[in-house]
Amino acid sequence: MIKRSIAVVIVLAVISLGLITAGQVYWVTQAYHLQESVFVTKVNSVLINVANKIHLIENDQSIVEPPKSMGRGSFIICVNHTPSPYLLKTLLEDELQREGVLEEVQYGIYDCFSNQYEVQGWVSASADSVSHDPEKNGLKIYPSEGHYLSLYFPHKNTFLFKRIDFWMYSSVVIFLIFVFFAYTIWVLFREKRLSTIRNDFVNNMTHELKTPLATIQLGTEALKSDRIFDDKERHRTYVEIIESEAKRLKGQMEKVLQISSLSQKKSLVWQRVDVHEIIQTAVITNTIRIEELGGNILIDLSAAAHIVTGDPVHISNIIYNLLDNAIKYTDHEPLIQIRTRNGKNCILVDIEDNGIGINRRQQSLIFDKFYRVPTGDIHNVKGFGLGLYYVQTTLKAQKGKISVKSEKGKGSIFTLQLPLANK
Repeated sequence: MIKRSIAVVIVLAVISLGLITAGQVYWVTQAYHLQESVFVTKVNSVLINVANKIHLIENDQSIVEPPKSMGRGSFIICVNHTPSPYLLKTLLEDELQREGVLEEVQYGIYDCFSNQYEVQGWVSASADSVSHDPEKNGLKIYPSEGHYLSLYFPHKNTFLFKRIDFWMYSSVVIFLIFVFFAYTIWVLFREKRLSTIRNDFVNNMTHELKTPLATIQLGTEALKSDRIFDDKERHRTYVEIIESEAKRLKGQMEKVLQISSLSQKKSLVWQRVDVHEIIQTAVITNTIRIEELGGNILIDLSAAAHIVTGDPVHISNIIYNLLDNAIKYTDHEPLIQIRTRNGKNCILVDIEDNGIGINRRQQSLIFDKFYRVPTGDIHNVKGFGLGLYYVQTTLKAQKGKISVKSEKGKGSIFTLQLPLANK
């Protein structure tokens, strides 16, 4: 019920934020178009007033035609005369100032007879900001328009956005809220996943510790009986059971302590290590176990260079962990293949099995602390979900890497990469 309520709250929050964002985009767009309309009206007024004054100075009684917007910040109006540069600049500055659109503006008078701009220049609210870079020339030629006055506003959009700064700032605030919300949801789901993993770990650890303790307790109670001493065979059996379960407990505790030592960043014992020697030792140790299951283990140690610099204990544990997983995670006779080869200044170790495999989604999670691939029964395979986390963490500490290729039901290939020792 709680999970469903959280999901409903998240969905409603996402919908609300989506509607707010859509509304904000709509109002920003409307505000921009409104300011653009006001801007065009003011620029048209500037052009009409300047054209009228030019005609008045030249005693021209003709009617001034309406100005035209040519797009991309360009405007033109037809005039019949070419005033002096100083007069044109003065008229434009006065009118732009009066209309409140005195930004950086390029102007020019186009002469249709010479097919070029006879007079051109820049006006601006600040003389320092006027650009004289020829490459920034935005005055276009429109031959069909005749003799005209042209204005070009290179920073029109910037000018308009300044006029809607409130809407822009509010949009930034809404965007930050959206980012914070998304981050909160991400943290929530991450914590939920970590909580699930921790709970699974506690359940697994409780089971893994409770079972051998219960067996040891039963064995010690049986040994308290006076009759057990008369049956030496049963006495030895109970002692062996207690010893086996005690070793099992010790092994589980060592796994937890290994992870603890890595998280505390205890120093590694660096020395030259023969990877082939460690592999051969691990194979010999696990051969009997594999043969008892009717399986087989094959090795192909083809790497010409196989000496690395690292901690021999941890490298050995890495190989043992991967072999242990290859044996445990199979539903039939295990077939394990170990191959070595050389890469660029490194040795690569492939450990391939014919086990149950790992689907693509879980492959990115198997190296997380406490994560265990679901097997249908949480206790079907023993462990705390620390093995592969330990392998990856230890390899990183020794400048190595691990990768996996796997397909559900078709086994897995784990590839280790360790840098070679300097000669």
